[in-house]
Amino acid sequence: MLDRYECKLKLEEVMRQKGISQRKLAKLSGVSRTYISELISGKFDNPTIFIISRLMVGLECSFEELVQINPKIDMTQYKYYPSCG
Repeated sequence: MLDRYECKLKLEEVMRQKGISQRKLAKLSGVSRTYISELISGKFDNPTIFIISRLMVGLECSFEELVQINPKIDMTQYKYYPSCG
């Protein structure tokens, strides 16, 4: 089911909105500045939930603010059948 979605980290956007530099975020989150830079550049695109949670703490933001989840496929082609029970 998870392969039907793609996740995008909105790190640079949230940093810009909050006026936080990579160096400051590194201090606030405990995530290295190098790793933050590599996330922004796209060199790494699959951070662990631990890294995401540390970035959320440093940025004082929610998961929804930091991570954008989009369906990869058109879900309207599937019919919804409520469970019986």
